[in-house]
Amino acid sequence: MKKILSILCVLGILFSGCGDSKKESKEEARNLAKLGFKTQFIKQDYAKAKELYQKACDLGDGIGCLALGNLYKDGNEVKQDANKAKNLKEKGKQLLQKACDLGDGMQCGLLGFLHQDEQNQNKANKLYQKACDLGEGIGCRMLGFSYEKGLGVKQDDSKALEWYKKSCELKDEDGCTSYKELSQKIKNKLSSLPYAYA
Repeated sequence: MKKILSILCVLGILFSGCGDSKKESKEEARNLAKLGFKTQFIKQDYAKAKELYQKACDLGDGIGCLALGNLYKDGNEVKQDANKAKNLKEKGKQLLQKACDLGDGMQCGLLGFLHQDEQNQNKANKLYQKACDLGEGIGCRMLGFSYEKGLGVKQDDSKALEWYKKSCELKDEDGCTSYKELSQKIKNKLSSLPYAYA
């Protein structure tokens, strides 16, 4: 979980908010979660990060709840509390699901990452599909990755290539890279076949 949150933080996709209160509250919650990440990962001030995550979570930000739960899970400057960590994670997932249900593709993608982290690849793929359908390139890319590696679906390079292409069309740079790499891999595979099969 910590690894996923760190990766998402670096990717800069955590801060699109996911509460259902007024726009100002959503924005405030998003900013508090963002500040919490900076405080935790750059300043290494876990006590202040906990305070910021708690405020973000109280305002309905799913990522704030997940990050706070992670602090309790790891015991970073707070007393380790597995039950509290589990409850906060569930609250965060519920908030992400609510935002996803309301059409926030980014939150669908984040929820997909969580389900993948929990080894629920089928659910993750459905969420990636929804994120992609809502115009989030990362959802298309992750679905392409699932097809390329056979995660929860039958391995299929052609389908993977289609999803990577859609991701690239949605301006996801990593999707473009994945499309180019898989295209080259397929080309190399075909060129190595005997002439009769090429």
